[in-house]
Amino acid sequence: MNLTSRQLKAFTAVARLGSFTKAAEAVALTQSGLSLMLKELEAQLGTRLFDRTTRSVRITAAGARFLPVAQRTLAELESAVRDIGDMSDVENRRATVAVTPAMAAGILPAVLTSIANAYPHIEIHMKEADSSQIIALIDSGEVDLGVDAVVKSSPGITREVVGTFDMVYVCRDEFREVRFGGTAFSAEMDWADIPAAPLIGMSAGNPMQQIIDQRLMDLGRAIVQREAFSHLLTIVALVEAGHGAAILPAFVLPMCARFSVQATHLRRPSDSIDVYVARKSGRTNSEICTIFTEAVTLKLRSLVNAAAPG
Repeated sequence: MNLTSRQLKAFTAVARLGSFTKAAEAVALTQSGLSLMLKELEAQLGTRLFDRTTRSVRITAAGARFLPVAQRTLAELESAVRDIGDMSDVENRRATVAVTPAMAAGILPAVLTSIANAYPHIEIHMKEADSSQIIALIDSGEVDLGVDAVVKSSPGITREVVGTFDMVYVCRDEFREVRFGGTAFSAEMDWADIPAAPLIGMSAGNPMQQIIDQRLMDLGRAIVQREAFSHLLTIVALVEAGHGAAILPAFVLPMCARFSVQATHLRRPSDSIDVYVARKSGRTNSEICTIFTEAVTLKLRSLVNAAAPG
């Protein structure tokens, strides 16, 4: 037996209205289409559901017995459809974003505030993760989006550049020449002028660290480096404490504003780091992805403009 919801709606409409003409209008069918649909339903049930005359339509005993079953089935089906629709609405307005501690500390709070003000119906939750974990979290579906500067190209992952940053040399704040927020920095310097002091770095496998090491080697500089750390916030704190200097992307400047450090833009040659928003290809909540990506892009663009040496 293959009963359909359209058959049940047609049957209950006729039973409620007592008229094929009125029922056909109620369920948006022609009268002949409604009659054919009911004949098919009666054939599947093996009994007549209505006694028809030229002047009246009367439900049969079998029809009266079947009516509450049909009504209950339609009610349950409509309830399930509403529940699924509500679940879909919740999913389409909620997203979880994986971010590194540096992004979580320096960029994302302002982004989330701007989205909350403009789109109060959207819920975005942060999940702090190391760079090495972000792609796996996206791929597994545990998070919807990821923000980082070292998101590698991967099958099934869509990346979008949302900001491009120069590199800065970060050292203890001994000379306050120019300020960005609470951070002092000279306007710019050449890579060749970097002092021969120990550098606190990131892990050797970090793409940002690889760019830095390659640039120093190109200049014939020996890489005098202390311990490596995965969190940029830790590196900046160690610089402030006098454990060495660091070469980092300029998106750390808001984070540096909380420490007594000096950040100098590195020019000649110029190197830059891209920041990406990544998501799984084909995600259905594309609207919230678009809103989030635009908000991050605006925030990073303002940061790039503010951080540019004058």
